[in-house]
Amino acid sequence: MVRIEGVRAKAGDFVLGGIDLEVDEGEYFVMVGPTGAGKTVLLEVVAGLRRADSGRIYLNGREITFLPPEERGVGLVTQHQDLFPHMTVLKNIMYGPRAKGMGEGEARRRAYEMMELLGIRELSERKPDTLSGGERQRVALCRALAVGPQALLLDEPLSSVDPPLRRSLREELGRINRELNLTVLHVTHDREDVFSLADRVGVMMDGKLVQCGRVEEVVMHPASPEVRELLR
Repeated sequence: MVRIEGVRAKAGDFVLGGIDLEVDEGEYFVMVGPTGAGKTVLLEVVAGLRRADSGRIYLNGREITFLPPEERGVGLVTQHQDLFPHMTVLKNIMYGPRAKGMGEGEARRRAYEMMELLGIRELSERKPDTLSGGERQRVALCRALAVGPQALLLDEPLSSVDPPLRRSLREELGRINRELNLTVLHVTHDREDVFSLADRVGVMMDGKLVQCGRVEEVVMHPASPEVRELLR
């Protein structure tokens, strides 16, 4: 479970204000909002890439507020994939486990296990610049999962993928969540991600979490005209 208590953070002139949120173990939670709402800032704070000015963050009961990213127990996938261009797919996926002290043989086994899960074993010796957008995103998912995270953070993971591939990747994300019983916090501006994936949805606007609940509840009883417009 991810628990966020009163988290505030600044990013230039932008202020993320007093976020309180709980994402249950095994839940697929989608945070939706317009560009500039603060979704990515919140994810960066949870991942440890940005310091919270105040508040606390817990993962499965353990406080991680002040821990460095590599000690938090989370996996992060961004819209830009951030793969190492000089490494093969296999080496990219092995990187995280090796950095955490796993032996080469065990890291290789873990990488192949994740590639089997995502159906990309045949890509193991390819370089990132030879892959399609969908293939790169699957590799990025494998790399995040290979370290055995307790929670998976997804920052607009489908925005750089061609529209025809988004449906299949949404299906993959949902399957991974179910098969691994993995806690997922997915931020997006795309309402289709909400309707296809979310157990619950949170709506962010202007640095604030303005509504949170089951998808059907938020759609049927929006807190404001802006929320209604976002999800219509």
